[in-house]
Amino acid sequence: MGDLGRLPGYILTAVIAGYFGVSIDTLFEYDADRLAAVIEDIHRNYTECFWNEPERAEKILLDGIARYPSADRLKADLVELYVQYPARLLRRGVVLREQGHRP
Repeated sequence: MGDLGRLPGYILTAVIAGYFGVSIDTLFEYDADRLAAVIEDIHRNYTECFWNEPERAEKILLDGIARYPSADRLKADLVELYVQYPARLLRRGVVLREQGHRP
């Protein structure tokens, strides 16, 4: 087992998973169905706020994207929000520029 210390982390992870007879997803407690349910909950919360509370809807999506950056559904929802409320996108651009972000 002394040689295992020299293996790159990703290989060692596979070795550990193999030793215990589980998948790497199981080893890291990754559950695609649970992740999909969480994304769906965020989407549903966003949808409930879309027409009456666009600021809250935007915050829900931005927080969700920050937490789950690979959630394309939330990104598409954000685009939908900015298409419906283009002034929000313009304000967001102004704020980002004021904070020193460049396009």
